[in-house]
Amino acid sequence: MAAQAPAINIDNVRIASCEFTMPRIQVRDRRSAGRPLVWYVFQRHLERILYGRDDGGSTGPIWKLLNASGMGSTALSVNAHSVGSNQVTRAEYDAILDCFKSTLDHVDPSSLGRVRSCTLLPMAAAAAIARSFGRSPASTGFLAAFGQQVPQSWQLQAQQDQHNANNERDLLLDEQLEDQGLEVEDISFGEELTMMAKFACVTDDDRKMQTYAINPVPGPLKASMEKYVANRTAVFSARRAGGAAASSTAESDVQSLYRFFGWMHRTNRVPQGALLWLSFLERADLGDKVQEYAEWLQNTQQIRFSSIANYLNGLASIVSYVYANYDLPAETAALDPSPLTMVLNLRGQAEKQSRTQNMYEKRVGGWLTWAEVQQCRVKALQQVAGCSPADKRSRLRDATAMSLLSLLPPDRVGVVAWQPVETSRTQNLLAQSDREPQTPTCAVLATAHSANFASATRSRRRRAVAGRLI
Repeated sequence: MAAQAPAINIDNVRIASCEFTMPRIQVRDRRSAGRPLVWYVFQRHLERILYGRDDGGSTGPIWKLLNASGMGSTALSVNAHSVGSNQVTRAEYDAILDCFKSTLDHVDPSSLGRVRSCTLLPMAAAAAIARSFGRSPASTGFLAAFGQQVPQSWQLQAQQDQHNANNERDLLLDEQLEDQGLEVEDISFGEELTMMAKFACVTDDDRKMQTYAINPVPGPLKASMEKYVANRTAVFSARRAGGAAASSTAESDVQSLYRFFGWMHRTNRVPQGALLWLSFLERADLGDKVQEYAEWLQNTQQIRFSSIANYLNGLASIVSYVYANYDLPAETAALDPSPLTMVLNLRGQAEKQSRTQNMYEKRVGGWLTWAEVQQCRVKALQQVAGCSPADKRSRLRDATAMSLLSLLPPDRVGVVAWQPVETSRTQNLLAQSDREPQTPTCAVLATAHSANFASATRSRRRRAVAGRLI
């Protein structure tokens, strides 16, 4: 009887730069037409190589890179759901999980039974992530080991580094590097994607959450936060990815954690036997707790999404610190996605929602509706008639500018169709006012339609003049 063919093909590749043997798995992609055979690598292994997570932990940057590059849909989650939806067979699921567990040298063997899921990345997507991460021994070694294309600029820079080490200079190589436009950056693109620009604080939101900050702060937690601030603001910290932060940023992170712990305490959500110390962030259910917190902020407290993103960003920074400096429980380390990845996902979702929310809210300061622009023009005309001779020139300049900028047709609008509409609006506004304008500005308006201003310039000038009139 012939031996049964293996469910998957496994090819082990040695990454010399980080001394790690990485399995490559060939399995059918049943999500695509024709169900082609595709080579995959484990997402956790790629993060281990690029970010040096030898402890098996996850800080979520791979997901950030995937989502930013639009390749998030290419990832294949291998779990019970994927078996039920026929994305992988039961035999493939068992073989993939066995291969994944065999590489978890950081997990206690007694805890391997709890590992029931993992994430696979197509080889092409993994190579694109490595290139987006930026030039490093790890990313270059990964691409070379799997036979993927190494950017030409990386190869040229490697030659340049070798020449510099030997105190040599290649003029032709210098010219090639100059043609490449190679720039040395303080941080790589991969590191940049793990950071989020902080939104402006909303006073009303902070006031709502002021009473929820944990008080008094437990002594062990306060001592841990002092160490965190020192680590976050130190010029050098080997376990920290990225540069030092301002002390105000680190203190803001601490307040985010105090709010989170205070919410758990006041709403009776603290698990039985748990202590609200820094070790609480090592829990396997942290991601679920943070999701409850985010939903409570949105639905109960009516906090703006920009503030929610700020609060979650502070939590993510402290959780990253915990993952980098503390030994995680085996149960937490084996989770995929990790609790930190879940927190980062929630933060990104709040950030996206904040942009949508801002689109539909009235802008305060620096923005005027078109009706307000017309009112400013009428007010400017009225002020010319009643001003003193000393102010006549300045008032006339404002009235002329507002008339030119508001009576001229905008781009792509015909003069013939526009002029009667605005003339009618002006007459209606003047009829509603107490005083008719008596100004020679009308003579200036006769030549207004021949002017040609860029729309961006008109908008800036409208705001500048209207700011003096309101």
